Amino acid sequence: MENKARAGKLNAYRTGEVVFLLLVVFYFSGGLALLPASWIAVFDATPIIHRKLLAFAAGAAVTLGLALFEWAHRDRELGNRSFLTRIIGTWKSASTPWIAGSFVFFGSWWTASSLLRHFAFKTGFDMAIFTQAVWNTTQGEWFYSSIKGGICLLGDHFAPLLALLALPYRIWPEPGLLLAIQAFAVASCVFPLARIVRKSGQSPSWAVLYCLAFALYLPVRNAVRFDFHSEVVAMPLLFWAFAFLEEKKTMLASIFLALALTAKENMATVAFAFGLYACLKREKALRFGIFWILTSLIYFYAVVHFFIPKLSGAPYFYLEGNFTEWLRAGWAPLMKHLFRSSTFSYLAKIYGPLAFTSVLAPTSLILTIPTLTQNILARNEMTLSIFHQYTATLTPFVFISSVMALAKVRSYRRYWAYGILLTSVLMSGVSEVYPMRRQWITITPRTMRVEKILRTIPAEYSLRTHELYAPHAANRKELHIYENNHPKEGGSWKAQHADMVAIDRQLLKGDLDDALNALKQSGYKIDFEDDGFYIFKKSRA
Repeated sequence: MENKARAGKLNAYRTGEVVFLLLVVFYFSGGLALLPASWIAVFDATPIIHRKLLAFAAGAAVTLGLALFEWAHRDRELGNRSFLTRIIGTWKSASTPWIAGSFVFFGSWWTASSLLRHFAFKTGFDMAIFTQAVWNTTQGEWFYSSIKGGICLLGDHFAPLLALLALPYRIWPEPGLLLAIQAFAVASCVFPLARIVRKSGQSPSWAVLYCLAFALYLPVRNAVRFDFHSEVVAMPLLFWAFAFLEEKKTMLASIFLALALTAKENMATVAFAFGLYACLKREKALRFGIFWILTSLIYFYAVVHFFIPKLSGAPYFYLEGNFTEWLRAGWAPLMKHLFRSSTFSYLAKIYGPLAFTSVLAPTSLILTIPTLTQNILARNEMTLSIFHQYTATLTPFVFISSVMALAKVRSYRRYWAYGILLTSVLMSGVSEVYPMRRQWITITPRTMRVEKILRTIPAEYSLRTHELYAPHAANRKELHIYENNHPKEGGSWKAQHADMVAIDRQLLKGDLDDALNALKQSGYKIDFEDDGFYIFKKSRA
């Protein structure tokens, strides 16, 4: 009778493990590996069903997995036979292969997702700006951006780090290369993150747990999948700077922090927070802290008040247009802006995936304040979105603070791990296969023809085209956005007299005939037409 009960218990446990594995496969494959084509067709027609099923699979998998693991932990007989226990046991005995594998897997997966979005014509304005500036740098026209009004792009956002990316781009001048660099740069964050976890005194299994949480973190995945941005590429530099600071290797920490500083001018605020953190942790590096507090202040002042105005011919826009406006508006509008439901929702999306453990380490939490303050105070509503690049300089310190907090926890550590794993999965959204599938079904023979034609337009021709088409034709000195009528950009004389104009009836906001007639009256003639996609060429008298 006792043997029969044991067999029944083991069978129940094995069944649970099979269901768990099926749910995991369903989540990570988007169901494409398990369901018939008729079901996939339903998903394509009604994506909300697909999203809900993936969310259910994720929630069910993590809940069942944790229940099975706890059951096996309490029952030694099950623990010795548990496949799930053995797998998680390798997190401790073979953490390095797990971390290296996550780098390769997620770097490749995110690259594929980003490239699919690009070839589905979903990359846009920012992608075109950075691609053109990098390409022009390879041609000796350092950071030149016709899209931003014919200025050096450093006069918009000071990001000399882009010059380093021009080296590989010269060898392989494909916009997708920038997206791949971005994906693998972010994936490489698992290495310094794991190092920080281990140096904090926690076991290698915690390092794997945090790396998994990082890969699931929705702000990370969204920033990678969005258009290329230099500050996203700089994320591992911030991780390494902190790792070396904790190890009292201040010279290496300074090198990585200095490199991060070149990614964007507002990195100076992060460098300032690094200095303040070091001063508070005096035994770490007081001189390092004082140096970076002073350096960051001088750097930011010089860039904002000298370099950017000199390169752009205008005052630094982003400070005046956002934060200084609150000085004129007064306290009442500011308080109304701060204490909104969207602000609290944003905070939940940032700190919630790690079960709000970051707030338990107030000293290292200081490092999140600069970016958090910028994003909340900005009048641009997109900064409170986790679907863009604005969380890039915040994310490293959300994870670092959580690591520092749990390094001090000695009791019930297993349950803290459960909490982080549970919230990470539940707040991870749909698996990456979902957006990849949505992009894939929009890539048609027509879109592939259009993309191929855009790439064949000679680089010596200036071009005006749609925002969504611009990244595919950005390897040229003069590129302008068709929808943009700003007098310094799409409405400039150069833009209105571009050598060629490429328009698509599917992207036009107005009437096609009106657009065609306007171009013809401006001296353009149709050079190519294919199913509503037109290329006009300027007539030269």
